[in-house]
Amino acid sequence: MVPKEAMSTLENESLFNDASGIVAFNLAIATLVTGKFSIASGVESFLYVFVGGIILGLVLGYVIVAVRIMLINMRVDTPSVIVPYTLMTPFAVYLVAEAIGVSGILAVVATGLIHGLQQNKLRLTTSRLQIVMSTTWSIVASILNGIVFVLLGLSLPGVIRNLHERDTGSVAILVGLAALLYLVMTLLRFLWTQFDFAEIRAWTLHDKIMNSAVMAFSGVHGTITLAMAFSLPLTLGGQAFTYRNDIIFVAAVVILISLIVPTLVLPFMLPKKVSAVGESELSDAKADMVRDAVQMIQSQFGASPAGGEVIRIIESQRAVEGRPNKAVLSALYDKTFEIETSTAEQMLHNGEISSREFAVYSKFIRQTVVQHAGGLRKHLLYVLKFQIITRLSMSSKARKRRKMIRQNSVRNRDRTREEMISRNRQLWKNIRKMETKPIIG
Repeated sequence: MVPKEAMSTLENESLFNDASGIVAFNLAIATLVTGKFSIASGVESFLYVFVGGIILGLVLGYVIVAVRIMLINMRVDTPSVIVPYTLMTPFAVYLVAEAIGVSGILAVVATGLIHGLQQNKLRLTTSRLQIVMSTTWSIVASILNGIVFVLLGLSLPGVIRNLHERDTGSVAILVGLAALLYLVMTLLRFLWTQFDFAEIRAWTLHDKIMNSAVMAFSGVHGTITLAMAFSLPLTLGGQAFTYRNDIIFVAAVVILISLIVPTLVLPFMLPKKVSAVGESELSDAKADMVRDAVQMIQSQFGASPAGGEVIRIIESQRAVEGRPNKAVLSALYDKTFEIETSTAEQMLHNGEISSREFAVYSKFIRQTVVQHAGGLRKHLLYVLKFQIITRLSMSSKARKRRKMIRQNSVRNRDRTREEMISRNRQLWKNIRKMETKPIIG
């Protein structure tokens, strides 16, 4: 697991690193295309684009967050309103920034920082909205990243073919150049952190070295690197840009190396993830939560059918230590079904319940057995036994049950809705009494 201090720095460093890199890259492209460069005008232009983008992003971010908080206070915070609003925010900020000549990337970054600072106020929304927002942004980010790498996959074969046609040894040279660039960047990241240009709290020298190494190897390149490579002009001065394919290939190799190396190295460097709460503590906490919830339902709703159904669902969430033996569990359900069925048949024989109450209760326990059947084969076996064989059986019990069902259907045709509701309530009262019947034998 990546140390918390290092992870915090990794999450924040790419914001301004990537943004400032894009600004400098755009200035370099402009110089390459125009063929003119002045240090004074270059610095002036960089500062205007860089600082102007940040200031504009902060202002627009404050306005956008204020409007969203107003919508929350007005109770207009449904997903159909807030989700499109947040999805349009980065595009709107980028377009406004580019329209006045400052960095759209930095403006979007600054707006994102304002959103982060105001996160506590923005969380005053429904859980449903927060889940939808998180899921939507996760999907959008995955799609955008996927599109870039699809473009890489489509373009890379043509780039490699072009390099081979030009010089058979150029591919090996560019691969070596990409590896060298990755080593230089990794070393610079290590030294930058080691010499406290990027401060990460560490208690010992060993922790500081490990954090610096994690920072160095975690410099993964991806979407931004590839996007900048693809943004190079196709032509320069009316002729094809000679080194465009070379730069795209080097960028692609750097991306692959930066993805593969951390995957292989970091697992050996990072400490194993240690859970703050043990399994037994978590199990006890879940059991306490279930018990308290059941007690609250019982105190407020008593023995009502609705309360009983809720309690049944809550009880199913009770933590079980280890994995139960499926064979033993299946045998236990079968034995329970036999006991309940024999008890109900005895009550019917003694006249304690009616045939209709017996049929309803039998159906209920059959459904319970099917629901908790272990494995697909067992489930299909129960469905075949209870849903097909029982209905087609020609035994005296089965014929008597089917006859009783037909008679009840005929009687119910002449009853009113109120009579049916009252009769159904009385039926379930009697069934609840059946559940309290002591086990026979």
